[in-house]
Amino acid sequence: MKELHVRQHLTTTGLSAGTKTGADDVRSISLPTWVADLLMTRYETSGPDGPVFRNTHGGRLTVDLAEKKFRAICDEAGLPSIASTTCDTLR
Repeated sequence: MKELHVRQHLTTTGLSAGTKTGADDVRSISLPTWVADLLMTRYETSGPDGPVFRNTHGGRLTVDLAEKKFRAICDEAGLPSIASTTCDTLR
């Protein structure tokens, strides 16, 4: 397992520092090593300020598009309709 440290989050107006609970907050997420390695590769190829998850034009996903894609993944996996912010409840 590897730790991913989230220091920014996407809002409807763009990137904001910290997490939704505060600008100085950092969220740590334990990920399987292979997932962390894939995310790091995407991060390294996008540049220090580039998006890890991109739209079809290579730009940053909007909140609406990210939610739409998340719902489609849940539907395909047969998971109930949930908000992306409640993913921790599935563990």
